[in-house]
This record gives sequence, structure tokens and C-alpha cells, in this order.
Amino acid sequence: MPTNLDYIIAALTGEIDDGGASFESVVHYNIDCPHVEGETDLPCDNPNVEPCRDICVPCKIEWLYGEYDEW
Repeated sequence: MPTNLDYIIAALTGEIDDGGASFESVVHYNIDCPHVEGETDLPCDNPNVEPCRDICVPCKIEWLYGEYDEW
């Protein structure tokens, strides 16, 4: 029986053929904001912008594909 981990891995590696819906859903619901408070030049670094799926998912995806700087 598949596990939640199996589903997350399958969604993030594109193994689920649903037009990217699973990928976006896993990113939105299972990955917290990777940025620390006070960072600037982020899409949500604006007092007039409320973080939401349309803003956060692209930002999280950019972070996921970014280079990891420390192990």
C-alpha cells in the first residue's frame, strides 16, 4: 500500500499525470514558506499583498529548484 511519502515523492517528481495539479497541491499544502521574516524582494514583501496560493506556490517552486547552499 502506498504511503503519504510515496504520494509526495510521486507528485514532486512528476510521476502523477494530472497536468501538474498534484505537484501544485503538494507544494501549496505540504511545504511551508522557506523564507525567513525580514527577507526582502519577495513577492509577499508588500504590506498591500496577502500571501495566498497564487503568490506562494510560484515562490515555493522557485525555491525548490534553487541551489541548496548548505548541508
